[in-house]
Amino acid sequence: YEAMLESKPPPVNDHDLDKLLEEIGL
Repeated sequence: YEAMLESKPPPVNDHDLDKLLEEIGL
């Protein structure tokens, strides 16, 4: 199950992506 999530992550919108990038520090 975890392998499936890693190979095909759920789609995210631009807002969530930007927030994630900020948390990572990129």
